[in-house]
Amino acid sequence: MNAIRFVLKSFFGGCFGCLGALSLMTVMMLVFGLVLGPKLVSGASGLLGSLPGLLSGGLPMSGSQSTSDNQNMTGINPTQTFSGTIPPMEAFLTKGNSPEDERITTFKKSESKDVFFWVRAPENTTMRFEMILTIPNQGDVQFGPVFSTDPSGAPVNCGQFGETTPPAGQYRLRVVPEGSTSTAAETKFTITE
Repeated sequence: MNAIRFVLKSFFGGCFGCLGALSLMTVMMLVFGLVLGPKLVSGASGLLGSLPGLLSGGLPMSGSQSTSDNQNMTGINPTQTFSGTIPPMEAFLTKGNSPEDERITTFKKSESKDVFFWVRAPENTTMRFEMILTIPNQGDVQFGPVFSTDPSGAPVNCGQFGETTPPAGQYRLRVVPEGSTSTAAETKFTITE
């Protein structure tokens, strides 16, 4: 009789112990999900969003302004997204670090470090935008961070290719306002051997 009582106590003690551990894990998952969930989800979505560019051989760039520098320059809220009619904008490349330098549409791979990307919006236009680069294999890569227009109408320096020499071929650069899928400006260029 004592043996049966001992077996029943052990059985039910083990069941309730497992149930307690399962309850504790559920409560902890809820707490982590509610407290850390939004940060984990946004971090994971940012990582997942950058994977296509990394896997397709995305092109690093350098020489661009940081978002905070750009925000200080234009005085707009960094969380502002564009809504409404998209103004006509201009995207162009120069051989040199000035918007007044020679504009180009063709250059050699060896010259890529001397080429700078520029975007100009009409005066009194304040919006954030992304630059989407279609590379020769037809993949799309975001070029640099999110930029902001200059409300004075001056061109914004959006940087240059980074340390990696880009492959030869046809490229298309699109300027897309943040929060939109429409293209505000586009330019095509060719990189030769």
